[in-house]
Amino acid sequence: MPGTEEALAPLLLTMSQLAGLLNRSASSLRRDLAEGRLPAPAGGMRKPTRQRGRALYWSRVELQAWISAGQPDRKTWERIRSRHVK
Repeated sequence: MPGTEEALAPLLLTMSQLAGLLNRSASSLRRDLAEGRLPAPAGGMRKPTRQRGRALYWSRVELQAWISAGQPDRKTWERIRSRHVK
């Protein structure tokens, strides 16, 4: 059935799922997050609304848009995203 896999994909991704999506290690993604090279997790950096314990979650939809935009740094991505979310 076409599209079934995508329909069953989670809406929020953990760090390890993000690492798999980008084919990178979780430790390199933590460095990128600290350096502003990844989008902020769902809920933002300071007070994540979707944080359970120490886990952070990213929106799959936002990550797909970020990847399509060429994976810009966080500040650039926020400017791009703000132009489209008015």
